[in-house]
Amino acid sequence: MLLNLLPPGWPAIENDGGSDPNAGRNDAATLDATAFSEEGARALVDLRSELGIDFTERARQAILNDLHGTNDGDTFPSSWQRDDLLDGVEVSPSSCRKPRQPNRFGYKFHDVRTACWYIKFLREDVQAVTYIQSQDRHSTFRTHFGVPLHKVDELVDLFLEKGWIRTAKHCPDWATLKIKAQLLILGALNILRMGAPFNALETYNHVCTSDNRKFYYKFINELFEVREQFIHLPKNEDDLRVITDRYAKYDLPGCCGSIDVVHVKWGNCPAGDVNRAKGKESYPTIAFEVITDNERRVIGISTAQFGTRNDKHIVKLDYNVAKIRDGWYRRVRWHFYDGDGELCSDTGVYLICDNGYLQWPMLICPYKHPLPGTEQCYFSGNVESVRKDVECVFGILKKRWRILDNGIRFRKLRDTEKTFVACCILHNMMLSEMEPREQNEPRVIRSSVPVPDDIWLEGPTPARLLQGGAGRALATRWGIRRRAMSTHHKWVQSSSKRRRIF
Repeated sequence: MLLNLLPPGWPAIENDGGSDPNAGRNDAATLDATAFSEEGARALVDLRSELGIDFTERARQAILNDLHGTNDGDTFPSSWQRDDLLDGVEVSPSSCRKPRQPNRFGYKFHDVRTACWYIKFLREDVQAVTYIQSQDRHSTFRTHFGVPLHKVDELVDLFLEKGWIRTAKHCPDWATLKIKAQLLILGALNILRMGAPFNALETYNHVCTSDNRKFYYKFINELFEVREQFIHLPKNEDDLRVITDRYAKYDLPGCCGSIDVVHVKWGNCPAGDVNRAKGKESYPTIAFEVITDNERRVIGISTAQFGTRNDKHIVKLDYNVAKIRDGWYRRVRWHFYDGDGELCSDTGVYLICDNGYLQWPMLICPYKHPLPGTEQCYFSGNVESVRKDVECVFGILKKRWRILDNGIRFRKLRDTEKTFVACCILHNMMLSEMEPREQNEPRVIRSSVPVPDDIWLEGPTPARLLQGGAGRALATRWGIRRRAMSTHHKWVQSSSKRRRIF
């Protein structure tokens, strides 16, 4: 191709090799350097530069040496085509690429002050009204974002204080940065609330799709890093005593929370993980073991598990349960009444659960198929009533954050876990907005033992103990503790006046 584009003054070279493209090149290698003029050599260099082929200094010097016959007898074309010289020649990628056509529609950076959400909710003349209306859970703002406006301000202050949102070329001043931070956080909340796609947010917050996508991942990543500030077990005995005192009012002294496993639909499950993610549901799911207290606060979340794993397997991997079993919680002392009304004590707090868990003393579950009217029947009804708090939390999470109900559409398991943790953090932040409960009267109205008539049928036989050393010991303690709790519930309910548990 280059031989056909030689400038005037260069000898014509014919290709006698037929279809062989190297035939003409071999003939050119036999030409003498004296046949070329200095003008022609420089014209070749200019021609190759226009075609996008750049010469290194070594190649340029080789051309000049060949031109003046100082290359130890080598002809100009042969020395120019040597392998050691070709190694120094770089071909620009643009030489073999079609020239880029100008954009049909030029991209224009939007002004955040013209965004739809800013005009409707955040502008100075409407912001005060938004603060008031967003307190109503049926308002337009809460429908789109799930939280009131002052909670959005708390998130904005957190992200700006930590430096997670910084000034850029198109928002150099602080006022513009704060507005953009509000719109970005509203976009992330809208994804969690409505399950909206990334490319649907640009219409409302005037932030491009790529920036919305990047910020959402940053949003869940940063919340996941600071999750210990919002989701944690009681850090000291005083905090633990507050929780156990609430459960003592419901005849469950020593209880520190409810535990259960929730399954979340995995919308973009990889094909290789479908078999181990499709468990009891007819679609792939991810399981999380959640611990809540009596006020519906999430105090513990396990790592993400595949949907085929059951409660007995997940509880072995939950580090929160391991803390309660092996940490300082096992040395906490609490009191209860025996059948004669004598005050007894035990050490080690426990969680209430359903019958799908292991027989561990820190996991107290109801009796299976208790006889009606027996001590075990009333105790089981009481436990089932109190542990509905964790089931209510699952319903609140899936109702408030539709991405959990419709399905998390991320392929990476880590992203789905961070999304669920972010929803739980926002749930804990919203507890102050929920209706307060009555502190004086307990809300449990089921399983009240009637006036004692000294006629109590013997309850069902205890469950079969586990075989083996550690498992047998844990199962023994579990049976004794559950029996003691049922006796305590009977005594307190049947007494004419409730006694305070110290």
